[in-house]
Amino acid sequence: MTVAAMCMSAVVSPAVAQNADPQRVQQLQREQRLRELDQFDLDRRIKANELVPVDQRTLIDYGAFLSINYLTVKEGDGETRGQRIYEAVGYARVNVDGVHEGFVRGRYAYFDFFSENDSFDGRGSRENDDKLDRAYYRFDLGRYMQAYQGKNPDSGLAIQGGRDLVYWANGLVLGSRLDGFVIDAYTRELSVQAIVGVTPEKTVDFDPSRPDYDTDTRRAFFGALFTYDLGKHQPFAYALVQRDWNDNAAVNQNLGVTSDFDPDTGAVIPGSEQEILTRFGYDSQYFGIGSNGVLSDRFLYAVEAVYQAGSARPTNVRPDGASIVLAGDGRQKRESIQAAAVNARLEYLLLDDRNTRLSFEQTIATGDRDRIASSSDTVFGNSPGTKDRAFNAFGLINSGLAFSPNLSNLSITRFGIATNPIPKSDLTRRLQVGIDFFVFAKLQQGAVIDEPTGDDGNFLGVEPDLYLNWQVTSDLTVVIRYGYFFPSDQFPSGNDGDRQFVFAGVTYAF
Repeated sequence: MTVAAMCMSAVVSPAVAQNADPQRVQQLQREQRLRELDQFDLDRRIKANELVPVDQRTLIDYGAFLSINYLTVKEGDGETRGQRIYEAVGYARVNVDGVHEGFVRGRYAYFDFFSENDSFDGRGSRENDDKLDRAYYRFDLGRYMQAYQGKNPDSGLAIQGGRDLVYWANGLVLGSRLDGFVIDAYTRELSVQAIVGVTPEKTVDFDPSRPDYDTDTRRAFFGALFTYDLGKHQPFAYALVQRDWNDNAAVNQNLGVTSDFDPDTGAVIPGSEQEILTRFGYDSQYFGIGSNGVLSDRFLYAVEAVYQAGSARPTNVRPDGASIVLAGDGRQKRESIQAAAVNARLEYLLLDDRNTRLSFEQTIATGDRDRIASSSDTVFGNSPGTKDRAFNAFGLINSGLAFSPNLSNLSITRFGIATNPIPKSDLTRRLQVGIDFFVFAKLQQGAVIDEPTGDDGNFLGVEPDLYLNWQVTSDLTVVIRYGYFFPSDQFPSGNDGDRQFVFAGVTYAF
């Protein structure tokens, strides 16, 4: 700038300031002060990082908790199973300047069944198999630039590697522990999360007809989730690819190919038998959209819809009237998957001193009329030569305690209320009690769910669930859950009884 220009600027600027809106001038001055404070804060951090030893800039958090839990389950056939669960969990977290973070959590549990017959997997009382619950390292590039370079970028990038729970969107498709990498990129409004991971080996698979489905599972996930911040609303969209990396060991089925087949129980009435080889393979893709946000100071909402594509190996048999016959030459040829699901939640906050909230939730997932006996199994699953329209995913959706079906060919309606009945007492100010009431129905009358039902109706039953969460002290927590499922007449004889779920746990943290 020339000397003349500088002089002209000095003359003109006061005149402009005099004619400007005083409020606008004050606003510009405040913005300038804020920028100066931000710069001062960044400079202070850099100097502190240079002068303060790293061990004094490191946050170390560690602890453990012990819990004793009691669980009983009454199943539809009248059998009651019970167990005590003794659990010890320890964790440690290290954070340096908000840039580097490491976290590890180990879990030891002993499942003490009341009797040998109470064991759900036939293995009896035992320790848990997978004792490494979480373990990851996270690096935040945006905070690195703030802490060490004096920059305050509008965008950032964080990379995390290890084992952690990945819960996408509202939990309709993905809510599972994964070993792999999570990349979070963000600007002021847009954030993108990309994942590359594999389920830990001891994950329980959604297909229980596969060998070692609860001890040897390897499913890989690749995807990206985009979220845009509009203030009161956060719309999102994602694409997720799942690949079956299991060993896919074959299973020999002894099948009465000329015998009667009972569609209500999924059983083959003994007759002439033939051994049939079944192989496994389920590869799927999910494309979802939705939004989370607030409609007012009292109403909160969440909605998610997903379309499922992919291909899978169907079973190698098909029903033929009241019999089961081989499908062609008995070989399994891949068939396409075309399914969908939607979940919508609405919460109303009373904004009272009891923190009372009312909730409504509706979940719908498509089914397949061509599936023989189960919505998720390969054995007696989708009929060959047909598209598989049964929705199967890896999410975490509240489907009740006692019934708790797989989310496929279902309509689940939930009404809930939660409150603190005694908020003004020091002992009970962290107490929450609530009830959820579920109504279950099949989406398609003639399609199967994950257990045998009739095909002459949709209604499956109702279930009230009661729960209590009570943080008695900062170290002591009590949790109680109770669910009772009243089935409809769609369940076959022998599995049409009421079902109950009882859980109580006490946790001490230190």
